[in-house]
Amino acid sequence: MTRNERPFCSLPPATYTQRKHQKNLRIRVTGNGITVSGPARCTHKEMRDFYWKKADWIKKAWQNQQEKEKKRRLLIEKNRGTLLIRGIRKRIIEQVQTDGKKSLIDELDEYVVLYHNPKEKEGKEAAVNTFYLKAALKELPVHLARNSKLLSVSPGKLSIRNQKTRWGSCSRKGNISLNWRLIKCPVWIVNYIIIHELVHLRHFNHSRAFWQEVTQCFPETDKARKWIRQHEAEVFTEDGL
Repeated sequence: MTRNERPFCSLPPATYTQRKHQKNLRIRVTGNGITVSGPARCTHKEMRDFYWKKADWIKKAWQNQQEKEKKRRLLIEKNRGTLLIRGIRKRIIEQVQTDGKKSLIDELDEYVVLYHNPKEKEGKEAAVNTFYLKAALKELPVHLARNSKLLSVSPGKLSIRNQKTRWGSCSRKGNISLNWRLIKCPVWIVNYIIIHELVHLRHFNHSRAFWQEVTQCFPETDKARKWIRQHEAEVFTEDGL
């Protein structure tokens, strides 16, 4: 059962949902709305009471989401007409694709050329995504191999993924996942993220010993973490075309 209600005029309608395999009450706040979910046995009244119990937190979380969305839109407008690649913003020069081929991007030293097929509904966006993914698939494995050799470790399978918030991860089996958006970052940031994940092969935690080894392997760890805090929103925000 799903029901929509608006307990606060300043908030979007809350959606109440029962889920068969869920064990506890949960509240999820995103830029699209608020969802209160609970086990199948949970009544609407119990979910609504839980909502009111967390009302102050919900209002703050919603305000934070709206602020993030505002910053996201500003970033898109600020960087419109450019692509971020390896830490450098390159101007996009558009040319119409007249031979019927799919839209594509050609990277040059100081700018990128977007050959756009006007018959494609989302050709520009698809071309950008393809450009980034191809670059990530080509370059990130090279960085991983080089850093693995430097640390004398042997990671398992590498996956290039579309994680919405995470830069990378290391599984207990030693498999490494890297976000394709790393291709937007300077190489030294890519190296930091990869070293961070590779050190998890020895320390599957974020203990003091883990951070000591990360810093030993990558002395500019503090500088890298500061860069990430300052540029994370830019890297994870889609490009404005």
